Parts: sequence; structure tokens; C-alpha cells
Amino acid sequence: MDSLERGLRACGRRVGQGPGEAEWEFVLPGDFVGFAGHFPGNPVLPAVVQLMMARLAVGDALPGGSRPMRLVAVRRAKFTAPVGPGQAVRVACSVAGEEGAWIVRASLRVEGEGVASLVLVLEDAGKDS
Repeated sequence: MDSLERGLRACGRRVGQGPGEAEWEFVLPGDFVGFAGHFPGNPVLPAVVQLMMARLAVGDALPGGSRPMRLVAVRRAKFTAPVGPGQAVRVACSVAGEEGAWIVRASLRVEGEGVASLVLVLEDAGKDS
């Protein structure tokens, strides 16, 4: 696990879970490694970190319990507002199986307002590619 993923895990917590669904909240401080260089003086959370947040959160929604997942494809990603340090980001995910992969729909919200919507394809990280 790299420092970015470790940092995300340390700043996140599960706030809801049900069959095929999970919700996490992440609050990332200004010194979070994901903000480094993006952008000096006006930090904005990169899209790749938002994708990682969804990948981490969805693990709790999987049948059989949480496990590491690998991103296979991004079917849709729409980023509608910037995310800065200290903002509480709610990540709500739903998951369904499709041809050996998991289709994940995720929404990211700050103070109830949408900041991103995603449709991702994930597979178990231990699965041979």
C-alpha cells in the first residue's frame, strides 16, 4: 500500500453500509500528500484521488466482505466542483456484478452538494489480469 492510499485510509471512516452499498466520509487535511503540488497556494484534490476514495469505500459493499480492488476502467467520471483541504467528502457507492467484474456507481458530495459522479469497473486485486 502506498503513502497516498495509507493517507486516505487514515482520513476516512465508514458512515453507512447495506447490501451492495457503502458510504464513507473523508476529511483530508492541508498536509495530505494528495494535495502536494496541486496547486500551490490553492490546493485542489486531484481527480485520481477521488477515484481512489470510491475504490476504497466500495470494498465494504462487496458480497463476502471488504477486500482490495483494482480499477479496470472508468466508464464515466464527471467532476462538478473542486474539493479543498478540510472539507468533509461523503462517498456513497453501490455495486453490482457484471462478467467477473464489479460495476460501481459512486457519488461524492461536500455539504450535500455533488462534487463528482463516477461509474467504475473494478475487479478483485488478487485476480489474474
